[in-house]
Amino acid sequence: MFLYLITGKGAVTFHNLYPFFSSASKKDKIKRDLIRKLFATKSISSSSVGKAVADAVQRHLGITSVVIFNGLMVERYHFSAPGKKTILGAAGRLDDQKNFEALVVAFSRCKCDGVQLHIAGEGVKRSALELLIKQHGLENNVFLLGHQGDMPAFYASIDAFICSSLYEGFGIVLAEAILSGKPVISTNVGIAVDLEAISIIRSGFEIDDLASAIDQWQKMSLSEIELSANHNRAAIIDEFTISKIYQQYVEHVWSGV
Repeated sequence: MFLYLITGKGAVTFHNLYPFFSSASKKDKIKRDLIRKLFATKSISSSSVGKAVADAVQRHLGITSVVIFNGLMVERYHFSAPGKKTILGAAGRLDDQKNFEALVVAFSRCKCDGVQLHIAGEGVKRSALELLIKQHGLENNVFLLGHQGDMPAFYASIDAFICSSLYEGFGIVLAEAILSGKPVISTNVGIAVDLEAISIIRSGFEIDDLASAIDQWQKMSLSEIELSANHNRAAIIDEFTISKIYQQYVEHVWSGV
């Protein structure tokens, strides 16, 4: 807003595959129309944090959006390839988007005796998840950790990371887990789609898909995990540095300001 008032030039970043993009509700149709009119009448640049988001912005709003990933302070995340396979971690708001209910049921079906699932995050689905954990007799295996103020420490405490989300813009937790040296299981969202070079276990969104992907991780040898972890860190280490993302904003969004 400050830059817009001074220069007459503004910028909007789309961070997620927001439901209002394609919703048939009157409220969301009005929202889409307002955004279209805003871009048509003002000098506004657009960026999106992922290719899928940029495609949705073009398809549903008619706005061309340059892809600029989120930036990460990569030095915060200490690389340490796991030497065991006992704690599977997940992180995010406890809501429908993150699909944690399907993940808990999938975990109850997979062949992973002695493995725990730790979910970092808080949200409206906590009570439903607690009930689901109890129904499946997983009180000693699945733990809802609540909000975690130190995410690098969380990644250091787990042996693998799983993203079960139904949709994501960037999926920052995937990049953070990779920078921390963890093997990653993910549904087809965020950088799991955008970065084909990374070696991860890709999963469908259904319960059986997630269970199968977890079993696949369990079958990996520690040497395979270490090789994959080293490859993944090398593949993304320069992609998300703050300086690189800053330069992309200067060149593609704020040029001329």
